[in-house]
Amino acid sequence: HHAYPRECPFPHMAGATAPMRGKEWEKKTGIKYLVNKTVMERHIQDLESAIPADAGDEVSIPWSPHEELLVHRLPTEVVGERSRTFFRGLAMIAAISSLTVATLRFLSAGKRSAKGVFGYPRKEDKHLV
Repeated sequence: HHAYPRECPFPHMAGATAPMRGKEWEKKTGIKYLVNKTVMERHIQDLESAIPADAGDEVSIPWSPHEELLVHRLPTEVVGERSRTFFRGLAMIAAISSLTVATLRFLSAGKRSAKGVFGYPRKEDKHLV
């Protein structure tokens, strides 16, 4: 967040900020949220002149001594969704198994009836003497 502040803003403590869209901020503050290059360069010059001359290369970066531990908790909807996903998977396995058994039965029945066609005697054609 220090190297690329536009992509990764400074991490504030939870609830310390109220993010808003550009137009909302412009409406609330009266300051335009889009500016041209000249205005940006003026702000940079203002910031550079605000840094004391004896600061050298050391510039203070925002730092907070507070540590916030984040705990990821699943909302109740997600917990319910997990059980639904499990049962969907179980139903899918049952459907595939049933289809496999039915296909194997169909193929084995076809194999038995095809034996007479390919020169093998059918069961009915065999006689005991």
